[in-house]
Amino acid sequence: MRNLSIVASLSLLAACHGKHGDSAAEHDHDHEHGDEGTDGTDGADGADGADGGDNVAAIALRFGAVVGAAPFACGQTFTIDGSELTPKDLRFFVSEPVALMADGGEVALTVSAVETWQDGVVGLIDFEDATGACSSGSGPTRSTLEVSGPAGPWAGLRFTVGVPFAHNHIDAASAGAPLNTSAMFWSWASGYKFLKLDGITAGMPGGLSLHVGSTGCEADDAGTVTSCANPNRAVIELRPAGGFDPDAHEVVLDVATLLAGMALESNTPDTAPGCMSAPNDPECVAPFAHLGLPLGEDAGGAHDAFTAR
Repeated sequence: MRNLSIVASLSLLAACHGKHGDSAAEHDHDHEHGDEGTDGTDGADGADGADGGDNVAAIALRFGAVVGAAPFACGQTFTIDGSELTPKDLRFFVSEPVALMADGGEVALTVSAVETWQDGVVGLIDFEDATGACSSGSGPTRSTLEVSGPAGPWAGLRFTVGVPFAHNHIDAASAGAPLNTSAMFWSWASGYKFLKLDGITAGMPGGLSLHVGSTGCEADDAGTVTSCANPNRAVIELRPAGGFDPDAHEVVLDVATLLAGMALESNTPDTAPGCMSAPNDPECVAPFAHLGLPLGEDAGGAHDAFTAR
């Protein structure tokens, strides 16, 4: 009888171990090309798609910002296309990170929950430190996105600059961090500013902005946003030579590249100062192209504002 009890106990332990070994991290991706009210999955496997879940690791994806050859910094002035730009703010949301594997597979990385900065779906990257011209900012900075998934290196990394549709049209006043950051919220219907870059130049002393977010949003009779004609979520895919190693590579946004070709000393009459994502705003043409985003009749294409270094 004693031997039978031992065998039964060992069988039970083995069953429990198998059950836990089969658990997978889920990833929800929202297809929003045209009508962004449609939910779906992006086809990437769960975090246990590699090695049956035995290779899951805690990973810190590192982000940086530069202006040409110089590190981005508040309190500094940078030359872009002959204009002197003094930045006042630079922040953006990151979601839907995916590891691109050498065998052609894709593994959705799970966004961790981190107080103030990440809610398990979205992370806020924040380069303003409330100094100099950034004095109206929040102060603390954040340059990492903490995720879990297969340990690197990978063939590449893909992520979205933006907030998924299901989370983009909530009440920011009652939302948890980081979606309670009022400076990143546009309006209830349009949702959040996915990317926020503010600055001043000699020709625009009152300030100019690049605010990227969804436009053309419509709501039903109950007031629930059902779709946005222009989702404006930039999908960034990086495949550096030799692969992407999260321990060695940094995802870098070059502000000089992002603003190249945009009028920084003047503004088209009867439009917002800079670019507020209006599809007919000439000041949006260049930065949207650098993010690979469609605008008006332009279908969008390859991005070049983000690189892996």
